[in-house]
Amino acid sequence: MKIKMRPEDFVVEELLTEVPLQRNGPYALYLLRKKGANTVELLKTIARQSGIPYEAFSYGGRKDKHASTSQYITIKSRSPVQSSSTKHSLTFLGCRERPMGPDLIQGNKFSVVVRDLIPAEAAKALRGFEEVTRYGYANYFDDQRFGSYDTQQGFLAEKVLKKQYNGALKIYLTRISSEDRAGDKERKRAFFRRWGDWRYCREYARTPFERRAFRLLERGPAQCIALLREIPADEMSLFFSAYQSYLWNELLRRLIQRVAGEHVRRYTGAIGDYYFYEDIPDTVRRSLDELHIPLFASRVSLPDPSTRPGHGRELAQGFARGAEQKGATDMSLGLNSLTKELYEAIAAEQGITPAMANLKKIRQAFFKGSVRKAIVIPGQLVAARAPDELHTRKEKVTLQCVLPRGSYATMVTKRLFAL
Repeated sequence: MKIKMRPEDFVVEELLTEVPLQRNGPYALYLLRKKGANTVELLKTIARQSGIPYEAFSYGGRKDKHASTSQYITIKSRSPVQSSSTKHSLTFLGCRERPMGPDLIQGNKFSVVVRDLIPAEAAKALRGFEEVTRYGYANYFDDQRFGSYDTQQGFLAEKVLKKQYNGALKIYLTRISSEDRAGDKERKRAFFRRWGDWRYCREYARTPFERRAFRLLERGPAQCIALLREIPADEMSLFFSAYQSYLWNELLRRLIQRVAGEHVRRYTGAIGDYYFYEDIPDTVRRSLDELHIPLFASRVSLPDPSTRPGHGRELAQGFARGAEQKGATDMSLGLNSLTKELYEAIAAEQGITPAMANLKKIRQAFFKGSVRKAIVIPGQLVAARAPDELHTRKEKVTLQCVLPRGSYATMVTKRLFAL
């Protein structure tokens, strides 16, 4: 399958909770429409052009660069802001007493076109569509969440958590992004090969931060912490959320495998495969729908487990053993117990503890404590099959749905095409 071939193939409309507007107020609310642009970079550009500090801008969530999106932002400014380009438009809506934030997003409405399908693939997607409509899908964080992951060195936030500050800084200065130019990629490869030879690295440094970093590192490794503190908070938060999301995905991955047994489909992901359940008993589906899994943080509130050790494994062994006959209370207790066991097992494997997340030396970002639903049942889900005008003798499937804040429409497509 192919998605996002054109911005119009992936449309995201942010749904705002009902908030009263007024003629005057400290925060001006705008509707930002964009395509082919990153939310943060675009807002920084608007800030520079308007002469307003970037800190005055607030938004609820980042929207996909390779898409046509609309979202709400606020600007703390007495002067109206006018801004438009071939990639964006800004429409003033009114004033408010508080800035925009994630809690004000009711959800997102998606329209996704999946292209380059043979007829059998399109038919399979529609069959999967019926299952997703009834049972929902596993609510993983999708691949785009892990853009900061380095395939050779791992997660920067994991290094910070384990106080491996040299390794964290090395990832920051040598990690190659898909958006890097050829010269940037070659320079970062040179830094990686000659890491520790600070004079060599300084000679090839190009950005102000690179020059400063290698000049300070010549004084000794103790400079790593000071340099990590210079990473902007919004950038560091991406590194932290990537590792936190990976840990959460790993837990859900194991939970679905344990609960579903043979009744699973798999889709290959960038960092670990995604496992999805198939046709499941209503008792199990309801229990999964009620399950909220915590993200790793310094303070974690795990679901209340059953009192007997191992009870979760017994109750959630798989549908083949008659899970549909288990009572709703037993199944919920079993999933809670299994979630706790898996959380502790993954933390032990990673060599981390919640106490380690109480960072003392890196303060501009942190692991935010929150919970996330294990599964999502899309609202207003509609699917249509038609010839693909961009690929001869191929078909396309158009999906429309409403998802809660933080859930990925791309994960719906992965579920439909999972093997």
